[in-house]
Amino acid sequence: MKPILKYLKLWYVFLICMLLSVSFAAGYIYITTPYYFVSTTLMLQDDKKGDGVLKESAFSDLNMFHTTKTIDNEIQVLRSANIMKKVLEKLGITTRIFLDKGIVKKEVYGSSSPLKITVFNIAQQAYKKLLKIAIINGEEFELGIEGGKSVKRYHFGERILGPGFVISIDKTLLKEASQEPIEVSFINTSELAKSYHNVRLDISPVVKDANVLQISLQDNIPERGMAILNQLIKEYNLQDITQKNQMALATINFIDTRLSYLTADLGSVELNVQKYKQQNRVTNIQTDAQSNLQRSEAYKQDLEEVKVQLSILNTISGSMRSVGSFLPIVPGTGGLQDGTLLALIEKYNTALESHQQILLGNLPSNPLVIQSKDKLVVMRNNILNNILSIRTNLNIRKRSLSSNYSEFDARIKATPALETGLQQRDREQAVKANLVQYLMQKREETALALSSNVADAKVIDPAGSDSIASKPKKQFIYLCAFFMGLIVPVSLISAKDYLNNRIYTIEEVKENGNLKILGELCHAQGDGILAETHKTRNDISELFRYLRSNLTLDEGGLRRQVLMVTSSIQGEGKTFTSINLAASLSEIKKRVVLLEFDLRKPDLLRKLGLSERIGISDYIHNRNLELADIIQPSGLSENLSVIGCGTILLKNGNELQNPRIAELFELLRAEFDYVVLDTSPVALVADAFNLTTYIDTTIYVIRYNYTNRSYLNVLADIDNNNKLKDLMIILNDGKANNIEEYGYGSRCYS
Repeated sequence: MKPILKYLKLWYVFLICMLLSVSFAAGYIYITTPYYFVSTTLMLQDDKKGDGVLKESAFSDLNMFHTTKTIDNEIQVLRSANIMKKVLEKLGITTRIFLDKGIVKKEVYGSSSPLKITVFNIAQQAYKKLLKIAIINGEEFELGIEGGKSVKRYHFGERILGPGFVISIDKTLLKEASQEPIEVSFINTSELAKSYHNVRLDISPVVKDANVLQISLQDNIPERGMAILNQLIKEYNLQDITQKNQMALATINFIDTRLSYLTADLGSVELNVQKYKQQNRVTNIQTDAQSNLQRSEAYKQDLEEVKVQLSILNTISGSMRSVGSFLPIVPGTGGLQDGTLLALIEKYNTALESHQQILLGNLPSNPLVIQSKDKLVVMRNNILNNILSIRTNLNIRKRSLSSNYSEFDARIKATPALETGLQQRDREQAVKANLVQYLMQKREETALALSSNVADAKVIDPAGSDSIASKPKKQFIYLCAFFMGLIVPVSLISAKDYLNNRIYTIEEVKENGNLKILGELCHAQGDGILAETHKTRNDISELFRYLRSNLTLDEGGLRRQVLMVTSSIQGEGKTFTSINLAASLSEIKKRVVLLEFDLRKPDLLRKLGLSERIGISDYIHNRNLELADIIQPSGLSENLSVIGCGTILLKNGNELQNPRIAELFELLRAEFDYVVLDTSPVALVADAFNLTTYIDTTIYVIRYNYTNRSYLNVLADIDNNNKLKDLMIILNDGKANNIEEYGYGSRCYS
C-alpha cells in the first residue's frame, strides 16, 4: 500500500505527463501522413506437375519443354522489381506532388492533383531537386527550383528544360485550381520499385496451400495504391501472355525448321526405297515370295517328271539292248508321255508276239521267220532312235528346268535379307513421314493456341482500400500515450529513488539494525523556533510534545537527564531539534539548560537571536569562572537557560577531556532537570564521542531526502559497539501529508 501511496502523492505529476503524452500523440497523429490499406485478391493456376506455359500447347504431351509454375514462384514474379518498375512507368508515377498547407504538406495524385507532370528525360542529379510551382491563371504558372535564385514563368503544356530533367506540366480536370504553393519532387522509379519488392508490397495466400493470393500495400493516397495493384495484375497477365506467345512463336519456328529438314530427309528416304526395289526387282515382298515359291515348286515338279521319263527311257533302252535277249519284250511303259514312242513300242510288242507264234511252227531258217525277225529289228532300231531323240529333248528340258528351279530357289532364300533391308527402309520412311505429319499437326495446334492465349491469373476482388487509415493507428497511439503517461512518471520516480542514495523512508532505517526510533518530524517552514512555548500549537509543536512523551517514559528506571543531540553531517536539523526539544521540556515546569557544544561551527545562539558571550570554552580555560557566569536566559521560557560555546576557539577535540568538563556536567546535573547538548556531527569530527562519558541518552537526527544511506552503516556501527549511550533516532523533515506516520501516537520502539 505504501508504494502506491508514494505515487498517489504525486498525482499532479501523472496528470501533467498524461496531458503531455496525449497532446504529443494528438500532434503526432496530426502531422503524420495517414496510410491506407489497399488490397486485391488474385487466383493463380498452381502447376506442380510442370506443365507450365505449355499446358494447352503443341508439346503438352512431351516433357522436353515443361517448366514448373508454382504459387511460390509466381509470388516472386509478382513482387519483382522489374515488373513493378514497368507498373510505375506505365502509371507515370515519376513525380510526387505536394500542396503546402502550412504545418503539413499534403500529397496529391490523380483526380486530387491540379497538375499532370510528364517526364521526358531525367538524370541522377534531378532526384535531389525540389520544384516549387505557383499557378498564376488558367494558362500560366511560375516555376522555381529550391536553392535556385530565378523563378520563371511558363505556359501549361510547354516543354521545360531544367538542370538534369525535361518535363511538361499540364492542367488536370480538377475544377478548383489550387491556390496553395505546389512542390514537386522526382521519383527514382528503380529505387521505388526495389522498396516495393523488399518491404512495401505484401503477397500471401489467403489460406495455407491455396491458389488464391491477397496482394496488398499501404499508400497515403488510396487512388494511387489501387492503380498500382490493378496495373500490377495487368502487367503480370501481359507478361504471362507474352511469355506464352513467345513460347508459341518459338515452337512454330522450331516446327518449321524441323519440317524443312524432315521433308528433305523424307524425299531422300523415299528415293532410296525406290532404288532398292528397282535393284532387287521387288514390288511386294510377300507377294513376290509367294509367287517365287509357287514357280519353284512347279519347276521342281516338272524336273522330277523329266527325271522319271528319262529313267523309263533308260530302262527301255537298256532292256532292248540286252545281249541275252535278241528280241526282248519292251517292259511296261506306264508313265511315258511321248505318244509316238508308245505307239512304236505297242507295235513292236505286237510284232514280237506274232514272231513268237511263227517260231512255234517254223524253223528259224523259214523265210517267214526271217522276214518277221527283220521286221522286228527295224522296229527295235526305230524305237531306240526314237528313245535317243526323246532323251536328248528331255535332257535339254531337264537342264532348263533345273536352271529355273535354282533361280527361284535362290530368290526364295534371298527373301529374308531383302525383307529385312526393305523393312529398314520402310521403317525409316514411316518414321520420317509420321514426324512430318505430327509436326504439321502440332504447328496448326500451336498457331491456334497463339491466337487464343489468355492469362492464368484471374482477379477475384478488384483493388480496394479501407476507409480508415491503417497507419498511424489512432487508438493504439492514444493507448500507448495513456500508458506512457503512467509509465514515464513511475519510471522517473522509481529511477530517482533507485539512483538517489538518500534516505526516504523509515523502513530504510529500521532495516539497518535494531535501532530505536524516538519519533518523526514533519517538514517545517523556515528553520526558526516552532515549539516555543505552551501557547504555541501547530503540527510541529505537537510532534515535539510527543517526542518529549516518548523520551520521558520510564524504561526500567533509566533516567534521561543529559541528552546529547547529534547527526551525521551539517544541515540535518540537529540544532533545530535541540532548541525545540529543550523548549518542549521546559513547558512541563522543568529546569532545562541548552549547551552549544558544536564548538567547530556554532549556530545555536544565532538561531535564538542571542549575542555571543563567554561560554563553555572560556569556562574550560578560566578556572575563575563559575557556572552562573556563563549561563544566560534563552528568551523562550523562564525555565530554559542557554550556555554558548564561548569566545575562545578550541584547538582540537582533546580539550573536551579537560577535568573542567566533568565539573561542568556535575554542576549542571545538580542544578537542572534536563541538560540538552547541541554537538558536532559525528561523521565529521569525534567531539560527540568525547562527551559520551557525561551523557545519558544520545538523540541522533536523520533528515529525509538529505542524509546519505551510507551513514546508516556508521549509525549501525555506533549502535552495535555502544559508542554512544542509549542511542535513539529522530527522523526529520517528513512530508506533512504523512503526519499520521510521524508523530501522533508514535513512541520509542525498536
